[in-house]
Amino acid sequence: MKPKRLISLLVAVCMMITMLPLSAVTAFAADTSTVHEANDGDGIYKYAYKENEDGTATITDFLGPVDSTKAPDPYTITVPTKLDGRKVTGLGESSFSGIYSSDHQKDSTLLSFCNQIQSVTIPESVTSIGKSAFEHCSKLDSLTIKGVATSIGAYAFASCTSLTSLSLVGNFQTIGEQAFAYCGMTSLTTDADITSIGEYAFSHCTSLTSLSLTGSVQTIGYQAFACCTSLTSLSLTGDIQKIGDYAFGYCSSLYTATLSKNLTSIGTYAFEYCTSLNSIEIPGKVTEIGDYAFIDAGLTSVTIDEGVKSTGAYMFYKCGNLTTVTLPESLTTIADGSFAFCSNLGHVKIPARVTCIGDGAFSNCTSLSDITLQDGVKTIGADAFFYCRELTSITLPGSVTDIGKEAFYYCDELASITIP
Repeated sequence: MKPKRLISLLVAVCMMITMLPLSAVTAFAADTSTVHEANDGDGIYKYAYKENEDGTATITDFLGPVDSTKAPDPYTITVPTKLDGRKVTGLGESSFSGIYSSDHQKDSTLLSFCNQIQSVTIPESVTSIGKSAFEHCSKLDSLTIKGVATSIGAYAFASCTSLTSLSLVGNFQTIGEQAFAYCGMTSLTTDADITSIGEYAFSHCTSLTSLSLTGSVQTIGYQAFACCTSLTSLSLTGDIQKIGDYAFGYCSSLYTATLSKNLTSIGTYAFEYCTSLNSIEIPGKVTEIGDYAFIDAGLTSVTIDEGVKSTGAYMFYKCGNLTTVTLPESLTTIADGSFAFCSNLGHVKIPARVTCIGDGAFSNCTSLSDITLQDGVKTIGADAFFYCRELTSITLPGSVTDIGKEAFYYCDELASITIP
């Protein structure tokens, strides 16, 4: 065939394609799509899925029962290990969810299936549970994850308000942001290989009463358990190294808390307004304590283990019930405002290695009547003992070189300050 005739034929074909109705073009596109539909092995439920590059499958949508008259009511789902012979390794974004998402739009029928799911078993083949996968499955009260999922995505089980218990055993690496937020669980135990619990992961689980993390969790994220207002017992005895900012904020019923001996960092406001927390022991490996870590906690006694070198700024600010403080000999700095407004604190012995007492460190400790300063203290900050009105006498060691403005202002009963 001559080149001119070949070109003419190609032009004609192109013109014919442009004249096809839109439905024909759409049908052509659908034929090349990687999204498929298949029934599970028992023929009870059907699913939409896409084929992954390695030949495995990720479920994109739960399509409900094959025959509604034969399906359990409510639904009891065991996620299939295979669809069309392809191994199921992932549950995609919003795949079982009943909440509208602009990123994963569903019609009202698909959305309604979510509210009929009561029980879910996720098999070992699944290694990834996507963002919002089961979000707002409000009847879901039984969840079994059989062990090798490496990640639980953001919002994966958020607002599953009937989910009352959860045990995580397996090889999870990450529990994503708000993964279980607003769930109805009353207890949580994990011995799983989890490295991090994401931001807000279990926040506002207001029925949660006990928490035990004994596995390999290293990081508890920002507000991870914030506003768990029924939480009374906390045991962090695993490999936890970092408690994030506000992690247990407003856990107002928290009474006992055991912190991991491997802990190195306590975040800002980590235990704010834990008004029922009776006592705390700060492990010796802690090197970083955020501002206001225990603000307004109900603490009556505090023990800081040997090894800690500095308190956190405003660490126990407004802990009005605090009466007993044990400080380690390793301590070198009492940071600004560390014990400010601890109105029932009557006596403190400052360890020998302390060189600096920060600004306002004991300000408004209105019951403080006895303070022992040992030789080594060099700096007493501004307002350090401001309004310690029960303080009657104090002996300053000869090592003191700097006393800040109004360090002893309004110490009404202070009759003498002795400088050797």
